[in-house]
Amino acid sequence: MSSSNVRLLKIFSAADASFDVVLAHNILHLMEDPESAIKYSYKLLKPGGVVVTSSACLGDSLSPWRLLLLVEKLFGKVPDVNLLKRETLENYFEQAGFVVDAHWRRSKMAAFIILKKPFDRRLDNHTRLDTGGICHYLSKMKVLKKRMNF
Repeated sequence: MSSSNVRLLKIFSAADASFDVVLAHNILHLMEDPESAIKYSYKLLKPGGVVVTSSACLGDSLSPWRLLLLVEKLFGKVPDVNLLKRETLENYFEQAGFVVDAHWRRSKMAAFIILKKPFDRRLDNHTRLDTGGICHYLSKMKVLKKRMNF
């Protein structure tokens, strides 16, 4: 994938602040410029909206996967992969204005993060969402997290 995936995202035409939830599963590490996609997601979300993402964070590990990806790329077998670090990914979200609500990792190579767009950018991490369905979803995810020992 190249920067065209961000252009494709922008072709998707929707009014600002028109969505309650954005799901970004296994895509941000395939983007040349994930920061632009994250900023665009912020524009699309209503205040109090939520982003749920899981991303490969291959920059945090010296895994053999990194070498394998380079070799496979030489043969055109895999797309470009951004070797993101979890800290970098979270910084992109925070710089866009999101607040990290929950995050955990099952391994060094993957991050699962739930973020929210504050009702007011000055609000802190303890501000609760007032949309019942999203709160219910987030509470279920936190229970799941505890049960799976993340």
